[in-house]
Amino acid sequence: MNIVEMMKNYVPNDSIAPLDLLLFDRIYIDGQKGELSRYYHDLDSNNVSAYLEGEITFEDLINPSPYLGIKLHEKSINMIFTKNRLERWKEAEIPSLTPTQKQLIQVMIESDTSLLPNWETGNSVHKYIVTLLLLCTKWEASISYSNIDLDCVPSICFTINSIFTEYNDGLNIHCVFPTSDMKKVASILEENETEINSYEKVRKERDERFLTAFLQTN
Repeated sequence: MNIVEMMKNYVPNDSIAPLDLLLFDRIYIDGQKGELSRYYHDLDSNNVSAYLEGEITFEDLINPSPYLGIKLHEKSINMIFTKNRLERWKEAEIPSLTPTQKQLIQVMIESDTSLLPNWETGNSVHKYIVTLLLLCTKWEASISYSNIDLDCVPSICFTINSIFTEYNDGLNIHCVFPTSDMKKVASILEENETEINSYEKVRKERDERFLTAFLQTN
């Protein structure tokens, strides 16, 4: 089973495209979705799946109809980059999840939130796209803290160790979850929950002080 076939098991209506995973870093971290869509209009699920199965060549994949007058060719920077990524998908085996990883993904699926903010960029990504990415790559997870506006917000850092080999230490995806979910994650990872509880306490105290000052002056 290749990555596209696995995606169809989870999202049968093709609402998530292969490129959402293949170019995750460029689309959701670098924010290049609008720019890239001009070049990758023809790379749909069926075409990418056929390429991964060896049924068509890369030239067949990129040479259907030109879109918006842009002719795709293998020598373009985007196409070479995409071909290299596709070759890694083609060679990669879908890994087995550890019990800890299964628990973390379950927390993500059951979370009340659908869009996960990335505190590095301010962009958001649907939790199902992150979930699918984690189902087909090798990864690790940890809890990290970063300042967002006035808060020091805990987030889950997923480090992808395969496919995105351009990153020496892996591709880091920092996803902000509700505090209740972060407590579950901390418990699963056997990390100290004290910092997360402390963050929630400090946030509530700050909000109460702000509200008190507002009521006193208005």
